[in-house]
Amino acid sequence: MRKNVLIGSATALVLLILLVLFALNRVTPVEHEQAVRRFHAERQEIGQHPDKDPAPATMARSKDRPDRARRGSTERGEAPVSVVPAAAEQQPSKGTPPPEKKEHGFGNPGKADPEAFPTMPVAVRPAEGVYSYKTDGHEGFEGIFDREFPPISHRTIIHTGPTTWSDHTIFSEERESWNTFEFTEGKRRVRSQRNRIKFAAYERDETVTFNPPILTTTYPWELGRTWRGTFSGETYGSFEARTVRREYMTVGGEPVHAWADRLDVELHGRIEGEVTATRWLSPEYGLTLREEYRADARLGPIHYIAEWSVTLRSVRPSV
Repeated sequence: MRKNVLIGSATALVLLILLVLFALNRVTPVEHEQAVRRFHAERQEIGQHPDKDPAPATMARSKDRPDRARRGSTERGEAPVSVVPAAAEQQPSKGTPPPEKKEHGFGNPGKADPEAFPTMPVAVRPAEGVYSYKTDGHEGFEGIFDREFPPISHRTIIHTGPTTWSDHTIFSEERESWNTFEFTEGKRRVRSQRNRIKFAAYERDETVTFNPPILTTTYPWELGRTWRGTFSGETYGSFEARTVRREYMTVGGEPVHAWADRLDVELHGRIEGEVTATRWLSPEYGLTLREEYRADARLGPIHYIAEWSVTLRSVRPSV
């Protein structure tokens, strides 16, 4: 009798563990129509409150930044830009070359001539709308569990001001990320990043505001160019970025020119960790064509790890 009770208790415990793991690993894909509805809802709210940050949550406290940068430094607190050798990356990568488009200054992508690639963006920011990405990635708590992202994610682009926009990535019902960008003085910067993560009943919604904003891209592009800087706040840290690649990519059957910048960020304070992101940007569309991302962060006892690679399916927004 006692043996049967023990067996029954063990079985119940195993079933409970399986149910908990199932709940933790649950991911609910977001359909395209749902992403479109969210785009319209967010756009309407921003229209009613034009000064409202689309990534509210808990903002990190920050210090006032200086009005003017010192002589010899870039503005907004970034370290001076320095060019480093990048011999292994000086040639454009192999790919499917598009037809020659001399009117856009494309030239032949096989040439080493820097004039063969456009250096200044035609669009300083992407067009508003919903974009879909082929997605391969996973996330979880180290040593506990790990779950895969759905194969398709969506990004909504909403203009929040003359030179600013919100980039909202919807991986699933349980995982979303918002970045707020600005484009001024020939530079693209990220002002803040919000992340919402849900595992069963556990949910976190955190926003880090970068003060000053992190410089992610500087124009005109130059292979090997490196820049670095720091930011303050409740979560503070440093970053280093470098232009690492130029190539042609085929997006939805259309050849598109791309430059890739790699960004490494160290976080301290409320959130401790490291983030590495390499983004392939289109000068013609202002879009992220491809992104490879890895986050390793701690918030108290929680050790969160995520890694993904996303590729744009079409440069044309669906709305």
